Parts: sequence; C-alpha cells; structure tokens
Amino acid sequence: MQNVWRNRILFTIGFFFVLFSNSFAAGYPGFIDLRESKCVLMDGKDVLNLPPAWHKYNGFIKICGLKKNKASKVNVSIISIWAEDYLDAQKKEMWEDFPVTIIVDDDLNQLGKFPELYPMNSPVELSVYYGKWKSGKPTEIRIDVSNPAVGGDYYYPPLIWNAKDEQYHMKSKETKHGKRPK
Repeated sequence: MQNVWRNRILFTIGFFFVLFSNSFAAGYPGFIDLRESKCVLMDGKDVLNLPPAWHKYNGFIKICGLKKNKASKVNVSIISIWAEDYLDAQKKEMWEDFPVTIIVDDDLNQLGKFPELYPMNSPVELSVYYGKWKSGKPTEIRIDVSNPAVGGDYYYPPLIWNAKDEQYHMKSKETKHGKRPK
C-alpha cells in the first residue's frame, strides 16, 4: 500500500513539474505571448484610416489587441499585413516590400512600429511578447525572430513606452544573435 501512495505522489509531482516547466518555456516571466489566433481581420472602413500604402492589402490586414487579461480593455494594438495570405490569394511568389507592422492606440493613432513584419517576414517568423503594465498599456514589447537561414535566430532590443511623447521606441535596430536571455 505504501508503494501505491509513493508512486501516486511521485507521479503527481512529476506531472506538475512537466506542466509548469513547459508553460513558461517559450515566454518570459511577466510577459504575454502574442498569439496569431487572437488577431482579427480589420474592418475595411478602418483600413482607410491607415496610410495609403496599406490600402491595397485590404482583406489581409489584421489587428491584434494587447490585453493584460480577458477582462481588460484594449488600449494598444498592433496592425499587420498577413503577407503570405495576400501572396497566396494573388498567386504571387515574389515577396513584396510590405509596410512594417505598426503599434496603435484605440483610435488607430500610431504609437510606434516594428522593425519587421509580424507574424512572418519571409523566411523569418516573429514572436512577440508584451508586459510591464502601467496605466493599461504594456510598457515593453519584445520581438524575437526565428530564422531558418544560416545566420540563425536573433532578437531586437525591446520597444519601450515613453510616456512623455506617448510613443514606443527601440534603443537601436541592431539585432543580437541567438536566444534572448530570460
């Protein structure tokens, strides 16, 4: 009987160890991983409020609200072109010079921009993490890049919220190779 209880306890401890070690494996403590599935197609009327270079991509532009939790209001979003969907629909194989992803407030005023196109900037794929909340806004946005090419993975310095000019700024666009330290 003791062996049965000991085995159950060991199994339970092992189960929780695996569960919690994997739940934070891809992210950073205190940050939320932006999931593509949370992004929604922008309304055509809202697309007209974007710069003219975006208009031809109507139907392939998505907005992703950056929320602290399910109950919180969206004060900051990113807007991006789903480039692969666009190219597939147009039956094009050649990558275009797409406008980069922008960060906006709830009135679609631009607050900053990404150095690359989210979620995919062929052949690289971006992972976005946001956190360090203040006044309903994430004050830090991290961009990690998965790159299958010889150069390998890299990441950018974080985009940091500046309350004085109400913009997100990156210290430099210089990338660091490898994985971002946790």
